[in-house]
Amino acid sequence: MASRRTSSLVVATLCVVGLFSGCAGARPGVAAQVGTTRVTLATVDDATADLCSAFLPQFEESGATYPLNVLSGFVVGSLTRQAMAEQVAAEYGVEPSPTYDEQVAAAENAAEEIPEDLRSNYLELSTAGPYADSIMQQAGRQALEEEGDASDDLEAQTARGREIFADWVDENTVVIDPRYGLAVIEGDLAPADTDVSVAVSPAALAGAAEQMDPALAAALPESQRCN
Repeated sequence: MASRRTSSLVVATLCVVGLFSGCAGARPGVAAQVGTTRVTLATVDDATADLCSAFLPQFEESGATYPLNVLSGFVVGSLTRQAMAEQVAAEYGVEPSPTYDEQVAAAENAAEEIPEDLRSNYLELSTAGPYADSIMQQAGRQALEEEGDASDDLEAQTARGREIFADWVDENTVVIDPRYGLAVIEGDLAPADTDVSVAVSPAALAGAAEQMDPALAAALPESQRCN
């Protein structure tokens, strides 16, 4: 099974960079193709800009500077996990747990502090991860019950749910533009060295790093950073 999933990852990456013919879902302007859901580059750019604007006062107050590619990676990852979860939820007939509803309520309260025109993307991105986590756990719980295990062990339920997500990925197209450095591995997203470009300057290398030196982050062009 692991070999098949690794092969799926390799094919998905080759699809995006145009090195593998006959690939479904690899189209210009698409940040991620997740089953029947297409996340466009325009959607990612708009959401990244809104996220930057929403957090800009906090960044300015703390003096923090974030490369936009870090924020856009978070956006793509969040929307990809959400799209996977929505389709798994539909296939398995499960809904999020009450805990997720509480998380949504908390996010809505927090959104009151940001401008109204930024709230839609803020709320979607704030709740995408909790939604995916909840669906993974609920799908796992249902599967375990059907298999005769009615345990309330959340870790066991989540582990079983991750297997369900992995099986879903094996059977559906999941293609992520390599610029975002993400891949679906064993049913969930993980950082991956998928960038087909080569960073040659210190600033470019810093922009690709998960943890940036603050001085180098601040030295990035204004179009590549938030604050």
